[in-house]
Amino acid sequence: MTSKQMAPRPVDFNIPPSAEDRAQWRQQEIDFRRGYSHGFSEAMDVLRGVCDEASWMKLARFFDDQLTPWRYSDASWEIDEPPRAPRLSKGGK
Repeated sequence: MTSKQMAPRPVDFNIPPSAEDRAQWRQQEIDFRRGYSHGFSEAMDVLRGVCDEASWMKLARFFDDQLTPWRYSDASWEIDEPPRAPRLSKGGK
C-alpha cells in the first residue's frame, strides 16, 4: 500500500453513517447507475445487429420503462439493485 492509499475502514452497521459517508455512498451509487445504464445501452447497440426485431424491441421497452427510471431515481443510502432484463427468445437472425 502506498502512502497515498488509505486502508478501508471497517464498517459498524450499528452506528449511523456520517453525512460524509452518506454523500460518498450516494455519489458511488449515482456513478454505478450511470455506468450500468451506459453498459446496457452499449450492449443494445451490439445486439441490434444480431437480435431479431421483436427481441430488440423487448430490450428497448425494458430500457425505457424500467432501467431509465431506476437510473434517475433517488440514489439513497439503501441498496437498490438494477431491474432484471427480460429473457429473450432463442431465435435470432
